[in-house]
Amino acid sequence: MFPPPPGQQPPRPPRPGADAEPRDAPTLANMNLTAAAAARKTVSRRESTTPKSLRWRAAAASLCLLAYAPVALYSAWIAVAFLSNRDQASNAELDRVTLVADVYGGFFLLGVISICLWLWKMVKAVRRLGATNEASSPNTAVAYFFVPPFCFWKPYLIVRAVWQSAIDPRDADNIPVSQILPLWWTAWLTQWVTLIMFFIFEYVMLGVPQKPMLEIIDVWIFFACSTVAALCLVVIIIQSTRNLNHYLRSD
Repeated sequence: MFPPPPGQQPPRPPRPGADAEPRDAPTLANMNLTAAAAARKTVSRRESTTPKSLRWRAAAASLCLLAYAPVALYSAWIAVAFLSNRDQASNAELDRVTLVADVYGGFFLLGVISICLWLWKMVKAVRRLGATNEASSPNTAVAYFFVPPFCFWKPYLIVRAVWQSAIDPRDADNIPVSQILPLWWTAWLTQWVTLIMFFIFEYVMLGVPQKPMLEIIDVWIFFACSTVAALCLVVIIIQSTRNLNHYLRSD
């Protein structure tokens, strides 16, 4: 190696361990941006997953309720035929009534479970988006349907809050309510009142001459209101889920 020219200092050798910093070394600002992008991606993925699970639950609940409606009407026809000729009913007729009652009970239980699963997920979704009305707790919203005396007014307030929050969770109280909700609640309450009346006719009013006719009228009203309530719930479930999906896509 040739010596440097006169007046020029020789290059200093690099110090051990003092390698030059690579240009693409991560800085604090880059790390913050990366973390923010990952958080946005996580939120976006979560928001896109929630509507999909809601659609599946809404579809399952709607199918169960649509299947329940004809079963309820057929059960009403069998029950009325049995009550009209109860004293002369044969063993085959009794077996048919028992079978129809079991099938009806199965469809009714399946519909209740599917409604509760959809409502729980729906309340959880609107609560995560900022809803602060009656739809504030998924567990409480479902429990109110089964706990007296709250079951006589709280379910309507919860379903109304879900309907409003699905349209705009941040301004739910100012959202108008569809007429399908009062219709559903009227049919829902009427079916339970007629069911209570049937047990009164059956076990309390034992000596009333008009008892068979009252029971037949009561049975028809019960199954008719039950069918109307199921069909109204199908509309409420589908429309509420669509409103929430539209809100999530447009937000």
